[in-house]
Amino acid sequence: MSPLQRTSREVDRCGLTLEKRRCYNVLVHYILFVLIVIAGLSPLLTFARLWQVKEWRIDRLREHLRHEGWFKQLFGVVKPSVTALGLIVLIIGIIFDVKIGRFLLSDISLFFTVGLLAWFTLFRFVIFKQAHPVWTLKSFAVSAFAFVLFCTISFVAANYMDIALIAIIAIALPLFAFVFVGISLGVFYPLDHLMKIRILVRARNVREKCENLTVVGITGSVGKTTTKELLSHILKDREMLVTPAHVNTEMGVANLIIKKLKNKHQIFIVEMGAYRKGEIKLLCSLAKPQMGIITFIGRQHLGLFGNQEELCKAKGELFEALPAEGHAFLNTDSEHSAHLMERSSCPVHTISTGGHASYEAFDIQESSKGITFTLRDVHFEVPLQGTHQITNVLLAVTCAESLGVPIAESAKRLNDFHGMPQTFERKDGAQGQLVLDDTHNTSPASFRAAIEWAKLQKGSPKILVTEGLLELGKDEDLIHRELGLLSRDVFDEVVFLSKKCVRYFEQGFGSTVTRADKKKFKIALSEGMLIVCEGRMPESVVQRLLS
Repeated sequence: MSPLQRTSREVDRCGLTLEKRRCYNVLVHYILFVLIVIAGLSPLLTFARLWQVKEWRIDRLREHLRHEGWFKQLFGVVKPSVTALGLIVLIIGIIFDVKIGRFLLSDISLFFTVGLLAWFTLFRFVIFKQAHPVWTLKSFAVSAFAFVLFCTISFVAANYMDIALIAIIAIALPLFAFVFVGISLGVFYPLDHLMKIRILVRARNVREKCENLTVVGITGSVGKTTTKELLSHILKDREMLVTPAHVNTEMGVANLIIKKLKNKHQIFIVEMGAYRKGEIKLLCSLAKPQMGIITFIGRQHLGLFGNQEELCKAKGELFEALPAEGHAFLNTDSEHSAHLMERSSCPVHTISTGGHASYEAFDIQESSKGITFTLRDVHFEVPLQGTHQITNVLLAVTCAESLGVPIAESAKRLNDFHGMPQTFERKDGAQGQLVLDDTHNTSPASFRAAIEWAKLQKGSPKILVTEGLLELGKDEDLIHRELGLLSRDVFDEVVFLSKKCVRYFEQGFGSTVTRADKKKFKIALSEGMLIVCEGRMPESVVQRLLS
């Protein structure tokens, strides 16, 4: 006799009629169904949000799960523990036919476990802590279909919970809600692919109508956004369209072209990001740049490209796309500059801070107000922190000169330039502490630049706060050891807000670093203290260090 039938028999002993017993069974099934659906809603929305943050790309999601730990990211910690305990009690109840009062232990454990998981979800909604995707047409369609599919399977499980195997599935089902998001994405992939093709075709048609448009493409491992903003600041008197923050993929650029690009525009500055070969080539087929800037080739996203050579080839697709009458601008301080020059069929304007180049900076200095240098007898004062930013300035100034702006005029216009938020941004704290906010950057080159900057500052004590770097692939351990070694004689204390890569950093640093929860950690702030915040982390962390 099945668990539910035995429970029904107990109900019958209480004097219930057959009709009432049936109603009771229906109510039990309905309640279980609702609890399963509520319990599964939280992991479903959380996973949809995570996949959206990774731009619905399985390669970026895979690298994130590898770095952060797939089990914790997919299942969490508390919910698997509750489910595991519930499953043990459920199986014991089924095997030994254990009863508590008039009810079976298996039924009690099933309802209690799923009910507790549902309560966790409701509690997260009540305190406004439940993650969810930014609601776009795609995220809504994927999430809605996944939810309907999950509800269907939950309904079947709830109605056949009197079968032991189904009961086990029902109790574990909420944990695997993320699977339904993956299935939903697979179902929508053909339609999504067709819609992308349609958008790309529309964008190409719009671009082709703007025959007098000059397009500047900007790519590189680091410095893309800063160079873009510097160039747009110099050219602010022109009719110009510039890709906004975080828009550097083919779909983002395509939608921008469709919605914003007009015949009145003289210049279109396009930031171009890539996570694999062919993506910059596709971007170039949309924008059709006549000018191309490659800022720096570092080791960012090596976990996706595989190695630095492949990354270099991907960035070099910008130069390959330029027409023979175009202009290429290259930072020769970058290790792979010689290889990139060979890939351009148009003239290459080279810049440097320490070697032979077409445009070379001299008399480099830095103060609390920014960086100063000389370029071709023209003195520059730019309110940016970090001498590594000079190459970005040189690239922007060189490109602007090709567009008709004299170097001296660029120097004047850059006097009132404001850097990007959270990109090597200097902030003064309420207690007299100095904070460098570089939490927009995630590259090893930016991390090294922050260490070098801190080395030249006078603050004491010097503290580094970081979560480490992501998407570094097989070089993750090597890069963090290097960063630890560079930090050894610079920082008095290092605070890691993530468990990942700590051991590698410590091997280079030569001593134990502080491990802290990013939601709870505190530092005793004092006047003269220097704090460097490096790598992606919640803005609330930086605000806490400024208070």
